[in-house]
Formats: sequence, structure tokens, C-alpha cells
Amino acid sequence: MNENEEKIENLDKKVEEVTEDKVIEEKNEAIEPEVMISIKNKSRFTKEGYAAMNKKQSQKAMIVVVLCELALAGIDVYLYIQQQWTFAILISVMIVFYPFLLKLMSKKQLEKTFHTYAEAFEDATYDFNFQNEHCDLIFTSKGQETAGKIEYKNIYSVSEGDKFIFIFIASNQAYIIEKSGFEKEEDIKALFDLLKSKGIKVNTK
Repeated sequence: MNENEEKIENLDKKVEEVTEDKVIEEKNEAIEPEVMISIKNKSRFTKEGYAAMNKKQSQKAMIVVVLCELALAGIDVYLYIQQQWTFAILISVMIVFYPFLLKLMSKKQLEKTFHTYAEAFEDATYDFNFQNEHCDLIFTSKGQETAGKIEYKNIYSVSEGDKFIFIFIASNQAYIIEKSGFEKEEDIKALFDLLKSKGIKVNTK
């Protein structure tokens, strides 16, 4: 190999090295580092929040009530056609007063259940810290702190209300999050985006 051929070979090697380094650099730039998420919220256990959660749950139950009312109305019409006045009038009274009776019973049950929880969770607060893979939770009641985690895979669904966000871990059990407890208003949307990215169903207003 003469001197010129050796120079050309060395130049080719340098070009290959530069090209390889450039490719590696471009790949590293293309791989964006994971942004660390930390969305914090401090919420209290309140009667308003508990009532709002129960209202959310009762909306599903109302569908069943409406279907029952429609079925009774159909039976009532048939009884009137058959001139079975006694049964027809009884069912008519039931159709009219049942929703009011159900609402009164639900209200009394709500009061009773809330006072039961209120005794256990007096002055209770929840400190949420939603992160990339899970949510850290510190529950404080009567000066005692208990730390825990909410795994995103265990979240059943999420529902937004006027003042609260409900994170359901079962069809009838939810964490009640006060919207006013976020550090900034933009955190609400950021939380919804995070939860949606985990495949969680989020029902917004």
C-alpha cells in the first residue's frame, strides 16, 4: 500500500467514525427523557363532598328507578283498560309518590352514614401526589398520619363534578378530591391527561 492509499484509507475511517458518532448523537436527541410528573392536592373529608359523591352514584341508580316507573305505568294503563280500579289507583299512587319517598330515604341514609364516617374522620385530610407510575397518599386524622399509595391499575373510573373529582376504586367507593385543593388550576387538566394516558376512563363535565 503506497502513501496515498494509506491516507485515503485513514480518511475513510475518520468519515465512518464521524458518521457513526453523528448517528448516535441524533438517536440520543430523538429519545426524550421522561418528564417527572408531580401533581399535588390537599383535600378534606366534608359533608358537601360526601353528598356530591353519593349524588354521582345515585344517578346510575335513577336509571333503574325510571325503568321501573315506566314498567309500572304500563301495568297501570292495562289495569285501567280492564277497569280494575282498585289496583290501578294503588299503582298510580305508587308511581307518583315512590320517587319522593326514595329521595327522602336516601337523604336520611346519607345523614346517618356521613355522621358515622365523620366521627372516624373528624378533621381528616388527604394529601395526594400524583406521579408517573402511582399516586402517593398521606391520610391525616386526629394528628395521626398514614401513608399509602394508589396504583393506577386499581382505579375503576374517574368522574368530575362542579367542585370535586371522584376517583373510584370500586363502583361504590371513591376518593373525594377538592378542586380547590390543587396548587394551580392547570393541574386539573394535567391530572386528567395523566389518568387517560394510563387507560383510565375519565368522565369530565
